[in-house]
Amino acid sequence: TRGFNEYIRDLLTAQNLSKMISGGVSIDRDAARKLFSNEKQSITAQQVSLESATYEIDQNPSEEDIKAYWEDHQSKYNTDERRKISYVFVEPDWDAALVKANEQKAAADEARKKQQAEAKKAEDEARKKLAEEAKKAKAAADKTNNDAAEKAPAPTEGAEGEIGAQGEPAEPTTPEEEAPAPVVTPATAVTPTPVATPAPIVKKPEPVEQSAKDQLTPQQKKAAIDALTEQINKFYDPLVDLSGATFEELAAEQKLKIITTELFAKSSPPKGLELRALNSPLGTLADITFAIPADAQDDQLISEPYPTTDGWFVGKLEETEASRPLTYEEAKVKATVDLKAQLAREQLKTEATALHAKLVAGVEAKKSFEDAAKESDLTVQKLAGLTIPPSRFGQSTIPPAFDAGRYTDPGSIAEIKFIPNDEEPESAIIVFVEKREVTVDDTFNDQLENFIESQNNGLRLATFQNWLKDRYTENGAEYYGTAEDQ
Repeated sequence: TRGFNEYIRDLLTAQNLSKMISGGVSIDRDAARKLFSNEKQSITAQQVSLESATYEIDQNPSEEDIKAYWEDHQSKYNTDERRKISYVFVEPDWDAALVKANEQKAAADEARKKQQAEAKKAEDEARKKLAEEAKKAKAAADKTNNDAAEKAPAPTEGAEGEIGAQGEPAEPTTPEEEAPAPVVTPATAVTPTPVATPAPIVKKPEPVEQSAKDQLTPQQKKAAIDALTEQINKFYDPLVDLSGATFEELAAEQKLKIITTELFAKSSPPKGLELRALNSPLGTLADITFAIPADAQDDQLISEPYPTTDGWFVGKLEETEASRPLTYEEAKVKATVDLKAQLAREQLKTEATALHAKLVAGVEAKKSFEDAAKESDLTVQKLAGLTIPPSRFGQSTIPPAFDAGRYTDPGSIAEIKFIPNDEEPESAIIVFVEKREVTVDDTFNDQLENFIESQNNGLRLATFQNWLKDRYTENGAEYYGTAEDQ
């Protein structure tokens, strides 16, 4: 408890110090509003773009240039580390798993039918009981009505002894008029109906017979694989409990087949090792193989058991071939491709700079951006309503054209935007800003206040951290701040 109390004391002390040292520090509200408004603006613009890939075909470096490039970038060109492993892969008896699954399904169906029959029986009994009660109620009502009818007076005759309206005889009916004789029309010639050609019989493809494994649902497969847990532990546990049993001895004892691979790279695993391990961040079985330390000894050479969608895997590292630098001849093709890409990026920067200057001159000469671009055979893309989209997981992806034009005056051309960066651009965009306006809605002021508060908190934290760092320096102590603090 003493350690916990000291921790709380230090925490409260740090919080109070932070308030004392940086509590009065705050961002300029006008500057904060401008910054926030910039993020809330909507931009209407036009842009042209250039791609470095279009220049690669024009590059034709000499042998000397390629070799010089390889010499300057040799650290990029190495062989892949390769490994050789032995492993066992324990699969369920899929036929037995299918039989068991079918038995379970049949039992479940039988239980469901029984439940449905019991429910129907109960429903029928309830319906019968209701019918009996309704019959009794009707008999009682009929008896009541009959008793009332016996007590009622008999009907009387009219003044002249005529029967009342309900007993009046029906008026005599007149004989029906004779129906006109049917008109007989002369027979007409009948055109014979052409006999239709029977449609060709399309033979249905023979159904492909599925294996027992393929007939199982994913849940049934998982259940079959989970059932092997005890068996795989019986193989794995003696390998790591200092019993002295070897991988080969245990495999032979339990009649498990050992598969031994040739040397392979992680990026090109042999068939079977491309399967993903379930519930593991490592990825595939090949990834698990390369997660074993190259200098491992004894039981460290053995991987843990990993289930997949097909069965259980346990591997043993047999041999490691370390990565080595490629010779010039081995690296020549890749170095050539990389050099062409670099030369294309350099040409992209040169072409984009020249084009930008030409477009700026055209707009300053009162030409429209579109007309100035057409003079250079460029296609103009119109952009409307460019904004910063709502953040996801605390991050927003700013559209490149928005980023290029966010500080540019309307009617002007923004600086060239290289994507993904200025050093190794894959593309370049030149943006002409038509209009920039701030989107203001009912939540604008509340969001502005939250933004200012967030900026103040960050500024105060940085102030306190800098003060703390100075105190460490004054006292000759090492400061363990974050990388951003250094």
